[in-house]
Amino acid sequence: MIPGCAKPTEGYVHVDNGSEQLIVVFVDDKQQARIGPGRCRRLKLPLGQRHFIVKCGDEVIYEETHTLDAGKNSFRSPTYVLNPDRSNRYCDVEVVYHDDAFGGQDLADLITMISNPNPSGSTDQDAAPEETSSGGEGEEESKADAETEQQRRRKNRALVRQYRRVSKQLVAKGDEAFFEIHHSGDLFKPLPTVVYSRQSGDQKRTTLARIPKVLHDYIAEAARVKQPTAEQLERLKVAHEVAISYVPFR
Repeated sequence: MIPGCAKPTEGYVHVDNGSEQLIVVFVDDKQQARIGPGRCRRLKLPLGQRHFIVKCGDEVIYEETHTLDAGKNSFRSPTYVLNPDRSNRYCDVEVVYHDDAFGGQDLADLITMISNPNPSGSTDQDAAPEETSSGGEGEEESKADAETEQQRRRKNRALVRQYRRVSKQLVAKGDEAFFEIHHSGDLFKPLPTVVYSRQSGDQKRTTLARIPKVLHDYIAEAARVKQPTAEQLERLKVAHEVAISYVPFR
């Protein structure tokens, strides 16, 4: 038990209205919020079972009971997102603060790369005709081939490590209407443009970004890649920059 820390009795639910109309949110039969189109409202609610009803006009677009529970994080209030009509898509994106400017890529860049999987033409490196040799020259060539194979394997391993590192900076959320956020980053709030710290090296912030469906689907698909190519790595880097462009900064 951490001295001075009280166990939470309340949790937070961010209701994100992805529709083009006003919605009204009821919790346990009590009206909690009226949320305009494209807006988000944070509700502070007691822990335990809560019955949610979301109406758009006279139509009920969402009705479900959820348990708000601090779980193992018994000293931090649980945080959830309610996307009632499931029209929005989200991803956790890690923003690294360094000397370079943010952004530089937009969604059109990524769509162009996806539509043109091999814009530079053939990637075959062994297109030249093979020449036969014998004797000492053959042994030298075999040794050179073995060294080349070792270099290729090292290069591939380094590529996989880099791809996994970028993948961890960009995690697509499922398309569920209600889900919990486990990181302690910001949600739907502008991040500071500059972060000051006494620690050396790049500073990082993780936030939940609201992103277009085409970008969300690409990130989810990219996460399944086990043996990436150099081109796939470059696309993932572009996707990361595009996702950052959807994070507001102040």
